[in-house]
Amino acid sequence: MEDLRKLFTDEALIRTAIDCCFKVYRKLGRYVLEHAYQIALAHELQKEGLEVEVEKNMDLTYDDMVIENAYRADLIVNSRLIIELKAAKKMLPEFHSQIATYMVLSNIPNGLLVNFHAELLRNEIYRKSLHGILEYKSNFNNRQPK
Repeated sequence: MEDLRKLFTDEALIRTAIDCCFKVYRKLGRYVLEHAYQIALAHELQKEGLEVEVEKNMDLTYDDMVIENAYRADLIVNSRLIIELKAAKKMLPEFHSQIATYMVLSNIPNGLLVNFHAELLRNEIYRKSLHGILEYKSNFNNRQPK
């Protein structure tokens, strides 16, 4: 069997993931627990032929030691996309920082932050790019103190 992961460009992967989010939102509504959205979304993504890792534990290297299970991504799709799910009244800055950290530490280039408790889901899907995150960090670190 040919590796289906190679058939999806990053754009197609992200578009498919967003479409699957809308399917889940239409079927479950906006008031179930985050875990239910996670399982349903993983199922929809797998139906599309994508490889999905659910609650993937990831290690962190600090100096010469490994901190096992330092963080856990909700969904990793085709090793190219992290999807962080929320079921919150409103999005907090910490949620954006959380997915950015996961992307930088795992070197996964794409991210989606999705809040399923949104009145309109399209207003609560945030696309993230590792390139954009690293570019922002670089600009921030190169600022001169006043």
